[in-house]
Amino acid sequence: MEQQNIGMEISETAQNQEESTDSGKVKLTSEMLSKVQVSVNMRFLADIRNIIEVSTQRGAWKAGELTQVGSIVDSLDNAFKQLANKTDEVSTAANESVSREESETQTD
Repeated sequence: MEQQNIGMEISETAQNQEESTDSGKVKLTSEMLSKVQVSVNMRFLADIRNIIEVSTQRGAWKAGELTQVGSIVDSLDNAFKQLANKTDEVSTAANESVSREESETQTD
């Protein structure tokens, strides 16, 4: 099974906000959240999407949080669609290339 990776730009809407992990050792600044790009496996993103879906079904979110949760789900779904389109484009281009090579070989 081929693994696909995708780069995503992480942005933060709140300015000058610092967030820390539960361990308290890592501070994520607004600058880090808005400028750093990371590459993650699509399986990881799909798993996050599934966790959000299950959490929503179980009522884990307050009503006021649903807009933000929905925005994240929409972003993930758009990333999946973009990857699917790129995969289709690459597959189509490869098939066309093979077809051209076969027709050139047959005419020689």
